[in-house]
Amino acid sequence: MRCPNCGGDTNVSETREGGNNELRRRRVCSTCKLRFTTRERIAPPQLRVEKRRGGTEPYDRAKLRVVLVRVCRHDAIGDDQLDAMVDRIEAELTRAQARTVRWSHLVVLVLDALRAVDQLAARRLEANYLDDTGVLRLDEAAPRGDARPQLGLFEDPEN
Repeated sequence: MRCPNCGGDTNVSETREGGNNELRRRRVCSTCKLRFTTRERIAPPQLRVEKRRGGTEPYDRAKLRVVLVRVCRHDAIGDDQLDAMVDRIEAELTRAQARTVRWSHLVVLVLDALRAVDQLAARRLEANYLDDTGVLRLDEAAPRGDARPQLGLFEDPEN
């Protein structure tokens, strides 16, 4: 990285982890000896989500967070906990190093994260995917009725 003062090369003297997947690096310019701090944010995974009805769309952290907010709206789960859940899900997606993830895999990751924090919220989300026998259905062989999901969690609010 170049020095903002003189344009010279810089060296990292210290690295710390900050909140919200952020790294804080203390840098020193080798030419003018200016000390400054940079903040680096870990980039979200660059992947696409295969939708239930076919087609794909880019992964959207905000959309995932909206789903968690809707499921947890009646519980005492704070914004920090919601962000931590989204961070854990993104970390799992990043570890997988896939370019595309199926919607059903994303639902399983969300359910696992919710079960660790709040069983009631996990059951609310499961209600969207239970069939008549009470079995969780996440495969393509499941019947596709025109009925809306029970809680409308994945519906586009503008439609």
